[in-house]
Amino acid sequence: MSTQNLSANSITRNPEADWDWWLSLSPQTKFSLMITCQDSNDENYGALIKEYGTDVKGICPVYHNNDLYNDKNGYIRKFLNDAILKIERFSPLQCRFDYMRMGMILGEKSSFSLDDIDIESLAYLPNLSYLGLGSFDLKSNLPTGLAKLKNLSELSLDSFQCREEDIEENIKILSSIFAELPNLKILWMGYSVFRSYFQENEVALEKFKALNPNCEVKC
Repeated sequence: MSTQNLSANSITRNPEADWDWWLSLSPQTKFSLMITCQDSNDENYGALIKEYGTDVKGICPVYHNNDLYNDKNGYIRKFLNDAILKIERFSPLQCRFDYMRMGMILGEKSSFSLDDIDIESLAYLPNLSYLGLGSFDLKSNLPTGLAKLKNLSELSLDSFQCREEDIEENIKILSSIFAELPNLKILWMGYSVFRSYFQENEVALEKFKALNPNCEVKC
């Protein structure tokens, strides 16, 4: 789905476009956004429970029922408008364990890797200024769609890891993304594979910093 019809400076929203965007997301992305908004406001969770109740496992069914994810006439649409579309900080890695635990409780297979998150589609969120990414498995490369998130001011790659043979490729991807994020003020390397790489390659680090000189790179 195109993200160019909405920017951070939008004054009015298109409810149908918002709903189409929501429908286009993967279940893992929807789950992570809902959990993030629930955790930031207990009233959100209470409203979801009031609308959808809980199942025999004590889990709000909207979190694992795709029909309820897409309940256009239910509370989920209000939740989308009142909370999800206003989200400012998002770290899908923190939601992975809730998703996997829910699957175990329900006796369902639960896939949740970096490739399951619709990174590029997050550009539709006009207030998103912070994104935290880690690698959920070593086979995932850094998503090139990050370059679409022009409003980001902070990007954390704190726990991103990859296979040794993929390090150079991920450095190239990161360099390309880094140069395309003009509003980025802080890039956190944390304990990622990038931190290890740049700590051993100071010349490479200086060249990397020059790609976006207004951003502080924290190794």
